[in-house]
Amino acid sequence: MFASLAPARRRLVFVLLALVLVGIVAAVAAFVASRPASDTVASVDQSVPGPVLLIPGFGGSTDSLDVLAAELREAGRDATVVTLPDGGVGDLTVQAQTLRDASTRL
Repeated sequence: MFASLAPARRRLVFVLLALVLVGIVAAVAAFVASRPASDTVASVDQSVPGPVLLIPGFGGSTDSLDVLAAELREAGRDATVVTLPDGGVGDLTVQAQTLRDASTRL
């Protein structure tokens, strides 16, 4: 592709490509530098099992999940079955809000 260009145009294309590459590297560096340095999320004790949210798949039923939740509770875990609106086949925004609400209640 570049072999068909005149030497002066080939140099121009390589210089332009180098400038674009430098610009991309500078943009990535600026993005990384602008991120906060400290992690504000507290670490979680991994020796204690956390709560479990059981969510049916697309159009799925919660019947089998109720059985699994009961077994998890018997084993000492906090298990919650989330029932999605419209059986999980409706508006994704509403389903996401339902999942967010369920996770914040934990």
